[in-house]
Amino acid sequence: MTWIEIKQFDQVGLISDQPARSLPINAITNLTNMQTNDGKIEKILGYTSVYGTPTVAPYHIKHSVAVDGDPFFIYCSLTDVYTYYENIHTKITRTLSAYAATTNNSWTSAILGGITIVNDGTNLPQYSTGTTVQLQNLTNWPTTWSCASIRSFREFLVALDMTETGTNYPQKLRWSHPADPGSLPSSWDETDTTKDAGTKPFSETPGYLVDCLPMGNMNIVYKSDSAYAMQYIGGQFVFSFNKIFDIGLVGRNAVCEVEGKHVFMSAEDIYIHSGGIPQTLLHKRMRDELFASIDQAYRSRIQLISDKNKQQVWILLPTNGTGWLSTAWIWNWRDNQWGKRNIPNLTCISAGGEADSGQVWDSDSGTWDSDNAVWNSSLSASAQVLWGSALDTKLYQANYLYQADGTNYTTEVERTGIDFGDANSIKLVRKLRPHFNGMTAGTNVTISVGSQEYPDGAVTWKDMTYTIGSSNEVWPLVRGRYLAWKASMSANDAMELESLELDVVKNGIY
Repeated sequence: MTWIEIKQFDQVGLISDQPARSLPINAITNLTNMQTNDGKIEKILGYTSVYGTPTVAPYHIKHSVAVDGDPFFIYCSLTDVYTYYENIHTKITRTLSAYAATTNNSWTSAILGGITIVNDGTNLPQYSTGTTVQLQNLTNWPTTWSCASIRSFREFLVALDMTETGTNYPQKLRWSHPADPGSLPSSWDETDTTKDAGTKPFSETPGYLVDCLPMGNMNIVYKSDSAYAMQYIGGQFVFSFNKIFDIGLVGRNAVCEVEGKHVFMSAEDIYIHSGGIPQTLLHKRMRDELFASIDQAYRSRIQLISDKNKQQVWILLPTNGTGWLSTAWIWNWRDNQWGKRNIPNLTCISAGGEADSGQVWDSDSGTWDSDNAVWNSSLSASAQVLWGSALDTKLYQANYLYQADGTNYTTEVERTGIDFGDANSIKLVRKLRPHFNGMTAGTNVTISVGSQEYPDGAVTWKDMTYTIGSSNEVWPLVRGRYLAWKASMSANDAMELESLELDVVKNGIY
């Protein structure tokens, strides 16, 4: 053996569910705050608090667009609702009383003809027609009804898991009469033959209705154990309903749209589908690791969103025993690659146009070449990923520079169990040359080389400091039957590892 190059990390990416010794040499076995992208391993961008201090602790965020075309958003606590528009937080809670959302049964929302609808799952659904207009009971919705989720599809509103006059019907779906542009539905009465409102019981399987999301000319209705395609056919029946698979949705807000397809999370896997049989995104990759990390008591809080600007799906999980969303897995659908990051005890996430970053030229320290912050105007519909934390009463903008709200965070990439195709020999790593891109001279990266005597045994690590701009290589002089390497950093800087070169020689027979 002599110099061995490891590169093209995106050919395999992160795999933690298979034995490391069986993986190709360029596979990764662990990531923290990093992702594979364009052949390289890179630090996931940081985040910063924005929009001042929210007036209430945010449990739900919904991006929208004002009449003049400017983006704004609504945020909901368990009891109140506010908007943020033109640098002002405005309370729009209804006059009657506060709301009654809970941490495990939180808000759903929809936009229909420019009107915003929010629903706490207990009270009547609410609507607002402007950025500062107070919420009111949904027009023509019976006062003895409530629903667990309400969404829009075509010109209709769709309500799932109904409670009517005190009785819960978890398998019952209702749809409204179609609304005229800029208006709300005129009826929910399925007995009125002059209207197209209707209802559908989903009793074929024992599960309950969870949520729904449009997919082209279909609305996919998700139960806890199955999914159905809802399609407009007009006439007497208005909609047709056909079961498409027997896999359920783990919770409301756990599905998102990606280029005409849905990515959704069940109790056992993460899938993608286009109205047919779902395909797993985790099989033989990191399914065991991901699901083992979830606090199952809080799994109904899991949330997914698509960041179309970066071609990524974010999966937010409760993993630290508190119920807060503390880990995000990030799937890049362009390259079918994964990343993983720590997040600051979140309760909600949304993607939409940036209302106001609070950034001015003088306060932005980035250079033209390195600054990854977005402009504050003419943004695409999903340019900003916005987080809400009820614990900290903060709103955060994700994908922003290289710190966690002003604090450095650690990034790490690791590979273990390398035998270079010869498990019977002892190898000696004499030198290692990492190749980094776009990093600041003087930044220190910890390069570690490890050894294992058994394929799944503990790793004995030797840590060395590599300084960008002055170091060329490190000299680990580590020997073992199986070898390992990792790179970690806690500086306020980018970290992009393109490849590694290792000087490896045989050093005996095992």
